[in-house]
Order: sequence, then C-alpha cells, then structure tokens
Amino acid sequence: AGDGEVEPEQLSEADIFRAVKAIHEAAGLSSEVLVISLLFIERVRKLADLALLRCNWQPVLVTAMLVAQKVWDDVSLLNLDFAYVVSPFSVAELNAMEKRFLTLIEYSVAISAKTYAAYYFELRTLCEKEERNFTLKPLSTVEATRLQSKTAAMEEGLKNAGTVRREWASSGAVLKAGASSSDSFS
Repeated sequence: AGDGEVEPEQLSEADIFRAVKAIHEAAGLSSEVLVISLLFIERVRKLADLALLRCNWQPVLVTAMLVAQKVWDDVSLLNLDFAYVVSPFSVAELNAMEKRFLTLIEYSVAISAKTYAAYYFELRTLCEKEERNFTLKPLSTVEATRLQSKTAAMEEGLKNAGTVRREWASSGAVLKAGASSSDSFS
C-alpha cells in the first residue's frame, strides 16, 4: 500500500470455515447447501465483479447460504427462522441482502449437474488439502436431475415475474424490484 493507505486484512480460511460450520450446524443445513453456496458466491463475484473483503464476506456468505438452502431443500427455512440462527442479521436485513444478492446474480439460480460436480470436487479438494473431514458424496443421477430441473424452474419463475414484482419466500414478504436494498456487499 502507498503512503497513508491501509491494506485490508486478509481473510482467514479458518475464520470462514468456522463461520460456515457454525451456520451449517445451527441451521441444520444439508451438506449440498454448502456446495451450492460456494457456487453462488463465485457467481456473485463474477457477475458483479465483487471482491470478498473482511467487511463484506459475512453478508455474502450468509446470503449465499440462505439462497442455496431455498434452492436445494424441499422445506427451507424462512428468513425469520434464518435470522434467529444467524443472529447478527435481522429479518429486514436478510430480506434486503437476499434481494440485493439475487439482483447481483441476475436471478441466475439454475445449476447444471456438471457445474455442481465441478464445485463439489473443488470443495472436496480444498477440504482434503486442509485435512478437514469431507463426507459428502457426489449427487446421484436422480439428485442431479432433480437439481437441474428444480433450479431451472425457480430461475424461470423469478425471471418471468417481471420487473413490477419479484417474489421469493421471505417470511411472507414480497420483495419489489426497485425498492431500496442493502449495500452490504459493496
């Protein structure tokens, strides 16, 4: 850094791992949600040209996990329940963060089996390198087909909702396009 500039603190993999593990266990999320969360984090980084920094990684992680569990789980937590599990964020903050996240990824929640597999193996390799336990098995053919069709239908529904009104299960709240949103990610 130049004169007077302060270099941002580097993110610690251990800090991120602890946060993921705590949310995963407290919310009772399936392991597949972790893979999908990683995929969504990479998607928001690429589409929004978003750098993960010490000041934004937690909202990005929490929101990616929130959206991922809604995509994967047949019965997902409402934002009200998720706010209880992720205590630093209120329901209103989660609603705004979710809306902002979905906007940044252009409501692109569809996941192909090939893409899921690539992120699965990337996460498995990282865990093995760090000597962390990784017990998740690859998706079966049935699960992969379910993931592709379910996420494609969700994405189509979100995009077809138009610009007047976009809905996503958020404790019954309707998120309207153009309403103020959180800038937690910038």
